[in-house]
Amino acid sequence: TTLPLKLNQAGVIPVIFAQPVIVLLVMLAASPLLAKIGLDQFMGYGNPGRRDDGLGPLFAEEIEKLKLPNVTVETNYQLTVEDAHLVSQYDVVIFVDADAVSEDPFYFREIGLGRDAINRVSTGHVGFSTHSVTPDEVVQLAHELFRAKMRTYILGIRGYEFEEFGEGLTAFAKKNFKLAF
Repeated sequence: TTLPLKLNQAGVIPVIFAQPVIVLLVMLAASPLLAKIGLDQFMGYGNPGRRDDGLGPLFAEEIEKLKLPNVTVETNYQLTVEDAHLVSQYDVVIFVDADAVSEDPFYFREIGLGRDAINRVSTGHVGFSTHSVTPDEVVQLAHELFRAKMRTYILGIRGYEFEEFGEGLTAFAKKNFKLAF
């Protein structure tokens, strides 16, 4: 079974049906093909002590509660260069993070090595900061250092409050979380 998804101009799957991530997860977990090729991973990251920045870890916790076969879950405050080795060991990796600028409640898109990324990797000019590493950079490093060929995606869930210290999501972030999950 395939879902009738169409990418918008930004290469993002717009929100067009209820509970898309759960539908995708059930399809992934039940797929005989994925059972043959190996493990899948969710990597939720963000700081739950910075209000809506906790969307990624919360999503990962909820996925872990589902106890899906062949799925592992990792959470952390931020991505690091060491994550390139970790994700290189999986066939499918889904990064989950709060998004501060999206107009949609959430988005789900594939991460690929685009022409610019391939040029940076092939010329040895992969740039990153150890303070702030993006999913794209983790994927680039996994490709360059470990010749990883995994399929990678990012689920961005719109958050609103990131500067205030404190745990708990804002009302709008809770609504977006429910839509994404």
